Amino acid sequence: MVRLLVTIGPDRRVYPSQLAELIAYQRFITGDLEIGPKQAVGVAVGSGVKQKDAKVGFYAGGFTPDTLTRLQQASAYYQEVIANPRTCYWLVQNDCNGCVGLKVNAANGHVFEQGKITFMY
Repeated sequence: MVRLLVTIGPDRRVYPSQLAELIAYQRFITGDLEIGPKQAVGVAVGSGVKQKDAKVGFYAGGFTPDTLTRLQQASAYYQEVIANPRTCYWLVQNDCNGCVGLKVNAANGHVFEQGKITFMY
């Protein structure tokens, strides 16, 4: 049985904005993920992200927080993290025009995608 912590909003939608990070911390503490958020920021700083105001988010497979809107989806997300930690990554970025954003693999610390943030006005 999988137990999940989620927030249910006033519109009765499931908001797992903290769910991803809680699962990541749990898997990091148990040793299933080698790279935690601090290590991911360290890797990102070496690749051009500014440490000050760096935002870190955790993702697994094709799941993103806005796709997790029901408990069944959150349960599938949790199982994905357990079953396949190689699909897990930290998205580290600065929220400014022209800043670097990159994905750091949570299993081995390799940067596998890098880009620049461009605001459209």
